[in-house]
Amino acid sequence: MSDKKTNGSIVLLVIMIFASIACLIKGVFSWIESQHYKYWFLFAILLFIGAFVVPIIMVFFDTKKELCTINKDNDSIELKEEPTKGGTQAIIEDAPIHVLSIEESKNRFADELNRIPFEKPDFSSDKINRRLVSDMPEINTTNIIKSTNIYKLFPLVVIDTETTGLRPKGNDIIEIAAIKFEYPFSPVSSFSMLLKPRGSISADASSVNGITNDMVKDCPPFTAIVPSLSRYIDGCNIVGHNLLFDLKFLFVCGLDLPTNVKYYDTLDLAKKTLVKYGSKKYNHHSGEYEDNDDYDVFDYKLETLCEHYGIYRNDQHRALSDAYATSKLLKDLIVDKTGIIFPPAIFPKIEEEPEIPTVSSISTEPEEDSSNGEPISTNNQQENTRIVKNMKKRSNSREIIQMDDDENIISQFDSISAAVKQTGINSKSIRDAANGIQKHAGGYVWRYKHNSITDNIEQ
Repeated sequence: MSDKKTNGSIVLLVIMIFASIACLIKGVFSWIESQHYKYWFLFAILLFIGAFVVPIIMVFFDTKKELCTINKDNDSIELKEEPTKGGTQAIIEDAPIHVLSIEESKNRFADELNRIPFEKPDFSSDKINRRLVSDMPEINTTNIIKSTNIYKLFPLVVIDTETTGLRPKGNDIIEIAAIKFEYPFSPVSSFSMLLKPRGSISADASSVNGITNDMVKDCPPFTAIVPSLSRYIDGCNIVGHNLLFDLKFLFVCGLDLPTNVKYYDTLDLAKKTLVKYGSKKYNHHSGEYEDNDDYDVFDYKLETLCEHYGIYRNDQHRALSDAYATSKLLKDLIVDKTGIIFPPAIFPKIEEEPEIPTVSSISTEPEEDSSNGEPISTNNQQENTRIVKNMKKRSNSREIIQMDDDENIISQFDSISAAVKQTGINSKSIRDAANGIQKHAGGYVWRYKHNSITDNIEQ
């Protein structure tokens, strides 16, 4: 309680004590004069009791009010702004949460991306002709404001492409990625594929996205996956960063853009949410535009915006990683623009590895030799248990090899997770290729170093 309130309580206490003394003296004189003295004594007693009770009640309610204020303040995290390369960055003080380091953030990003199920596309042999950009229907992106019904934003698909150049005419898509989300930004599945262009990939393009001619030489062209991609995005709102760039390439290369959905561009949303370095602001007093020193970011590139919101990853300029980063950016922009707090996203359950034989499936009964009917000696129950444990242990970190179609070894990794971090290829796609479910993953052949359980046991 403040000093001012304390002094007020003391003053009230003194006044009521003096009033009670005055009533007591008046009661004595009334008793001497045989008048109604009882009432004065009653007033004196009540005032004397009240002199102590009322200040105590005041102190109680003031203290309770202050405690409520303190609790309310503690529910919010005090933020300070610190200048950074990307503008200002929120620094959390006394926050009861663990703030991830950049490396931890990168690992979490990769882990979340690997947990998204991969939807295998069907390949089509239908001939699809290229089109002109001028024939593309007009696409208007939608803004997000406080009154926007966020539930109607879903389902949405975040799309990103990697191309051989900046102009749709004369260039091709060499990687496509799309990730489908439901509310509240819970990933449903991913669609990702390296694609073979009509010509070769220039060194300049490879220096940006890291995709080389060797990586795509055995991949299908974009036209082969157009029907699958069309089905995948059907009925979903479309999201992208600098979305019109991707849409122009998709349309020119043969994809019909849906007309009954909304399109959201995180580049446009960022321009309406964050102040760029070097921007001008209008001075109402002088009637002129002047430099705005209070900026948020240096530019509106995807990497700059991700850094501003603390979104870190290892494989920039790869379509699947860019698409997932764009989804996180969209979520942060919505929070900034509307104040909405989303509940945690729900990830699909991780698909189980191929079933490993259990102890019960390994026979402990002696087998008979077909030649003479004599039993063949087998390992006992303890030995079988040891074998199964070894197989489980090895399956969790099986070494995997990346090869070309001639089975020339390109790289070797300690695990699928290590391969994903180095190549950016979806983990389920690599696993399916290694298990023979599909031929390629990211344009490569994949094999486990020990290709069977028998090999594992013999090692």
